[in-house]
Amino acid sequence: MLPAGLGIVCASPKALAAREQAKCPRAFFDFGDMIRANATGYFPYTPSIPMLYGLRESLAIIAEEGLENIFARHQRLAEGVRAAVRAWGLKLCAKAPKWYSNTVSAIMVPEGANGADVIDVAFRRYNLALGAGLARMAGKLFRIGHLGDLNELMVLGAIAGAEMAMRDVGIPVTPGIGVAAAAEHYRSTAAPLPPRAGATPSPTHRRPPARSRRPPAPPGRRAGMSLTRYEPAHPRLQRSELAVPGSQPALFLKALESAADYVFLDLEDAVAPADKEQARQNVVAGLLEHDWKARGKTVAVRINGIDTHYMYRDVVDVVEQAGHKLDVVLVPKVGVPGTYISWTPC
Repeated sequence: MLPAGLGIVCASPKALAAREQAKCPRAFFDFGDMIRANATGYFPYTPSIPMLYGLRESLAIIAEEGLENIFARHQRLAEGVRAAVRAWGLKLCAKAPKWYSNTVSAIMVPEGANGADVIDVAFRRYNLALGAGLARMAGKLFRIGHLGDLNELMVLGAIAGAEMAMRDVGIPVTPGIGVAAAAEHYRSTAAPLPPRAGATPSPTHRRPPARSRRPPAPPGRRAGMSLTRYEPAHPRLQRSELAVPGSQPALFLKALESAADYVFLDLEDAVAPADKEQARQNVVAGLLEHDWKARGKTVAVRINGIDTHYMYRDVVDVVEQAGHKLDVVLVPKVGVPGTYISWTPC
């Protein structure tokens, strides 16, 4: 359900103990950094927030559909692909049904044909990405994947593209025969629909399950975007932006004297967890001691994420003590409208 890019790593107590004596160099991912930061509910480095939100949504989709239903859907979609392969007169790489996969089908091309040619034409002509044969199977097959958040029509599109690409490279398949076989399988195995009021029941069609849990857009608004524009209280130049770690107050004066139009004092990613409290005090002092507006600066403070325990004191301390010297509060890693905070100084 989630695009590639996120790895979930687990380590046993024995492995964590062995880490203490390990001599291998660490360039980025270090369990020690992770353990220290996670104790405070934080990350030592900027995480891939879109991937974490994607993981949350993927788990919600799985819970909504149910694991048994997901397994059954994958088997049904795979059986449609296998029906298409039989209709083409081709064979799967798996020699017996007990080896069939419900996640991917590796389809053998006829003797004298090259599976790489099918893959190349499918991609360049039809924008369809098929998998290749690996190692000793290179050139002997192509693969159709049927794993994840997909439905019958998406699989039928892949079958149609593969069918066209095979014909383009000279593999003799009857036009539409594989698509028809798969479509008939999906049509004949679809769950019946409940009868519609005042209409004849149609047991051979199925409405796709609802996926979204998002509330409908309010009247006059397009879903997913706002058509309301809020003008700033006074115009500000923002040709260049400078970020300054709140843990390094010696850099505040340099930022004040720089040519940047917009300066944000960072309490989030640029500050280590152990320095958060002191950085907050530094930022309050920096706002009060320097006349940012006289230098033509728009000055902002980037607080910690709203899912951290640092955020509350960031907002309260900075706004109460130095809000009159502040233009903007930056809220990081906002994923959905419900996490948005709008604050305007008086």
